[in-house]
Amino acid sequence: MSLGEKIYQLRTAKNLSQEALSEAMDVSRQSISKWETDASVPELDKLIALSKFFEISLDELVLNQAIKKDSEPAENSKDSKNANTQFAPGSKQRTKSWLILLCTGAIIFLMITLFTSQVLAGLLFAYPFWLCTLVCLAFKRSAWLWCCWVIFLLGDLYIRYATGLNWKAINMTLYFEPWMNPARLAIAWVMLALTVLMIILTVRELRKRKLPELFQNKIFLTGMWIVIVLSFLPSALFPERIFALYFVAVDWVQIAVLIAAILSTIKILRKEKESTTENL
Repeated sequence: MSLGEKIYQLRTAKNLSQEALSEAMDVSRQSISKWETDASVPELDKLIALSKFFEISLDELVLNQAIKKDSEPAENSKDSKNANTQFAPGSKQRTKSWLILLCTGAIIFLMITLFTSQVLAGLLFAYPFWLCTLVCLAFKRSAWLWCCWVIFLLGDLYIRYATGLNWKAINMTLYFEPWMNPARLAIAWVMLALTVLMIILTVRELRKRKLPELFQNKIFLTGMWIVIVLSFLPSALFPERIFALYFVAVDWVQIAVLIAAILSTIKILRKEKESTTENL
């Protein structure tokens, strides 16, 4: 049995259409058709994705040979099982993570409350851990990333109200003089570095995920990049700032739109590359 016949057999066994499988593999329907007719061979990353999707080994998919369980040591079989279930939704690893966060927040709250008699102070230091607990419970995938965002946004909010600074204050670099406070400029650059780091982590984590079709629409993409460019225009062109929270929200939305625009750009470029490859 050829690789194409094997893919066809596995797809029909699950009662999937070529369109459904193409969406799961993040390729076009024509690619699936070419795979099944042996007109082309899937790339390595797609072969791995197919083996995971159909829950079979690469040997069984490519060579049409199932690995004999009796020939494998019991320890290796156990390790393989643990590796597959370690980060599965509802796994023990995930449960352990939110329990640790919940207990850590509770311990911090009790210690600060008992030693300082300040309930609000205890809540202030404990609620980031409890928010991350809710994130772990709410998100089955990439919970670590959303926990990082919770911590980042809370820290960003605190710095803005404690110092009046945000990452856009790096423009002071152009006008900096020795009598100015270098710590404020350093804080602005650190905030910028953390913002860029969070954007990179988010794009790396989500770029291979299945995204809504809207992200592959060039008109939508163009609109997002226009919004981003306009949001970076000098504040002097706009009315005087009145509500600080409003502009905090604007900055956060700006980051979210930037991430969406980058992901949309990647999806469209990848789709056009696949179309060009298929035409060749």
